[in-house]
Amino acid sequence: MAVVDVYGTFNPKRQAGAQHVLADSGYHRFDVMVATQDRCQIPSGAEVGSKVYLAPVSWDFIPIRELSTVNFDDAGTSVTLNFGDANDVDALIALQDIAAAAGSCSAIKTIDISREGDPLWKLLGYASRDAAVTANAGLQTASLFFTIAGATTGAACDLAWKLVGTRA
Repeated sequence: MAVVDVYGTFNPKRQAGAQHVLADSGYHRFDVMVATQDRCQIPSGAEVGSKVYLAPVSWDFIPIRELSTVNFDDAGTSVTLNFGDANDVDALIALQDIAAAAGSCSAIKTIDISREGDPLWKLLGYASRDAAVTANAGLQTASLFFTIAGATTGAACDLAWKLVGTRA
């Protein structure tokens, strides 16, 4: 196939006619809690480097490990999944095996427990919120994405995620 880009329901590029598969999704803002959830299908034959883009998330978002999860189907032999942004593509999840069995993991699996409570800009490796905004052309939100790694998908793979947390 080729390297493909898939956009979650609430990613602005979806509105521009980009490839996407949408399903039951939502974005909810509570008084102190923030949550976003979505799902999509990564097509069979998606090559290493293919990306799934999430809706924009505030740089001040503080994810709660136990409530922020990623669920996946088997995608084929040797397929792994990374999660991060352009600064560090595997800052939040590094090489999660999605090859042979459906499963789930924390959306901040790679983050050491001692760093829980840190805002997203810090978890992604920026020196400050201002540095994150500057490095991302003035965007006030992070552009998070999953990246296919390891091997080309041998089967279509459903991917679902929810990020639940607070704001700094």
